[in-house]
Amino acid sequence: MDSGKGYDLASSAPFPSELQPPPYPIIIPDCPTLGQTRMEQDRARGGGGEKESGNDLSEPFGYEWGESLKQAYEQAVVGMFGYMTDLDTVDVEDQCEVEVEGHDLDSLLFNFLDEFLFVFSTELIVSKEVEIVEFDRENFKIRAVGRGEPFDLDKHPQGTEVKAITYSAMQIMEKPEGERSEVFVIIDI
Repeated sequence: MDSGKGYDLASSAPFPSELQPPPYPIIIPDCPTLGQTRMEQDRARGGGGEKESGNDLSEPFGYEWGESLKQAYEQAVVGMFGYMTDLDTVDVEDQCEVEVEGHDLDSLLFNFLDEFLFVFSTELIVSKEVEIVEFDRENFKIRAVGRGEPFDLDKHPQGTEVKAITYSAMQIMEKPEGERSEVFVIIDI
């Protein structure tokens, strides 16, 4: 994949210069927030940030961005944990380290999110902050640190369970320095 262009795995063709949501609605009948997007929930709580999540049907996707692709990847992980609980209730008391590899930027993003999901599933660590300390674009490797604390139902509200990361409609758009790079990921809930 050319590092300057995005790629739409669903159609195996380059996508336009701006990220596009999938052309089909994804309806989740058992979703407790049907009709309200995660972004609307965040705004109601006075939150917000460098992410948008969901659509008018509460589609489980993350649209994350940052000043660099590295920062967009970091925000993708934080956005995933934002589905699981209210990150305002998470203190930075613990940390976890992850190392992942891929064969292109898409598989690297998938594996990066999947590894943090695995750490949550095995150690219950909710990462409120994520820092990529090594981003090797030539060999498609990431070494990162997640900071947060173990999930505790007495302290953290239970959000939506994230079952898996998907490649469905995944899009990565890296832009020149000074413009924001963006990623779009659908998660299985």
